[in-house]
Amino acid sequence: RLLLLFMIPNLSDDLYRFIWDGQLTWHGIHPFAQIPSYYAFEGMPSFLSMELFELLNSKEYFTVYPPVSQFFFMVTSAVTGGDIFWSAVIFRTLLIGAEVGSYYLLKRLTIIQGIDPRRISWYWLNPLVILEITGNLHFEGFMILFIFLAILLVLNKHIWMAGVSMGLAIGVKLIPLLFLPVIWKQLGTKAF
Repeated sequence: RLLLLFMIPNLSDDLYRFIWDGQLTWHGIHPFAQIPSYYAFEGMPSFLSMELFELLNSKEYFTVYPPVSQFFFMVTSAVTGGDIFWSAVIFRTLLIGAEVGSYYLLKRLTIIQGIDPRRISWYWLNPLVILEITGNLHFEGFMILFIFLAILLVLNKHIWMAGVSMGLAIGVKLIPLLFLPVIWKQLGTKAF
């Protein structure tokens, strides 16, 4: 993970959309308002560049990243001014922090469930996890962190806080919405 810290992802070009959305938000423009090509044809704001526009893989699409992810994009843009290299370093640092948090939560969950904590290494050392989250800067790292936190909170009977954590997971990526029927069934209607 640390060896990847100062590298630009070469298997994913999502980084450029993260920077694009972050720059828009930091400068007071809602990232869901227009597709990127709108700015290329209607006039590029001074804080965006045609070079960044050309690197986008989704010039004709509205952003697909929910609000919690957009918050991370905005904060990074505020710190880096939209610089590609330093944005990648900040995103990666944040994601490594999320993975360390996930490791800690997963260790607590295995102990609570009576599972050998050494089994965590199957996740922690999985090359696909390292490559996709740390290497390609995919924000599933935060989604996983918030899901693990929600599970731990449910096990500790902190249902309301678990709901907040699950909401944050959904705010990072929409994938956890698929778990809602299972959660409803497990918790019952009232707790859900």
